[in-house]
Amino acid sequence: MNDGFTALLAQFSDAVTARVTAAASLLAAIRTGANGHVSGIIWRSDLVLTSDQRLPVCDGYTVVLPGGALLAAQAVRRDPASNLVLLKLDGAAAAGAIRAPAEPAVGGFVLVLGADAAADPVVRAGIIHRSVPGGGAGPGLGQVLTLDLPCRLREEGGPVLDAVGGLLGMAMCGAGDEALVVPYGNLARLVAGHSNDDQAPAEPTPGRPFADLLAARHASPAQAIPALAMPLPAIPEPAVREEPVADHAVLEHRSADRSRHVIPPAPQPAGPRGWLGVALRPMPVPEALRAAAGCRVGRMVLSLSPNGPADQAGLEPGDLLLSLDGISIGGPNALRSLLGPERVGRPVAVRLARGGELLTVRLTVQAQPVQVA
Repeated sequence: MNDGFTALLAQFSDAVTARVTAAASLLAAIRTGANGHVSGIIWRSDLVLTSDQRLPVCDGYTVVLPGGALLAAQAVRRDPASNLVLLKLDGAAAAGAIRAPAEPAVGGFVLVLGADAAADPVVRAGIIHRSVPGGGAGPGLGQVLTLDLPCRLREEGGPVLDAVGGLLGMAMCGAGDEALVVPYGNLARLVAGHSNDDQAPAEPTPGRPFADLLAARHASPAQAIPALAMPLPAIPEPAVREEPVADHAVLEHRSADRSRHVIPPAPQPAGPRGWLGVALRPMPVPEALRAAAGCRVGRMVLSLSPNGPADQAGLEPGDLLLSLDGISIGGPNALRSLLGPERVGRPVAVRLARGGELLTVRLTVQAQPVQVA
């Protein structure tokens, strides 16, 4: 292999490693159960941002910080339209500095970071596959970036960095298991809305091209990526199983109100979550049915709990579930969003495909059975 190419490849690898090392201080893991967690972004010493569709509604959460420290936290603001939830920590985290992104462009290099259960970084590299202005994936999202990566739950809620170390936004799973980016501006607005004293985010600050970092092969992480060491002056202190499978998809928001202001969340009901009594897996909708079904991906029934809601309603293994009460369940977190405590005891209309035909059946949602250890 050409020595020059080998050296260039090694420099590129070292630069990526340095970028991840510096950004690791932004990562948090929010526990969602005995063996589950969702990644989060430490925005400032007392605030963490994460994915609304991935975080169950609870009275409180345990947040794992870099290094393994634990802090309690409460959700103080939710914006389902932008798929964001803001957590306030009961203590202070060592927040890293956040850099505003340069203007994103199709083909741009990105790093998608997530946190493992100990808040150590996991990372994937990719490029911006598509950019859709004006909220193409739902109200409130503004410019929507699609990445050339499949959706992975571990990274959802984590930061997406551009080639100069700027925070493009937060990783999320979109309909059809696409990897999307919740834009930086939405994150900043949600935080600003939490405090009347917060200012609007500053204009993005251009930084060094990623190629400039290749010469820093032997530099320390702080030297290799000076952009991440710069504070952002105009934003505040930057620094259960519901279903047996696949309780992870996007609820497609179709509100007619496409304004970008953040609305405080309504009080969330307490109690056990809703339960259908089915084991599901993602499955493409047959081509011949897609137009009538109105979606490309559904959830195929693998098995049913005896005498559970789905069994009582006459669902069968092999049925392809398409929607509940007219809302698509093809995305990675839709069922969790639709089966909150408020659904228990209520009838729902289930749209499904069976034997090449579309059917609608009604079932009554039951409370999630208590898991006995």
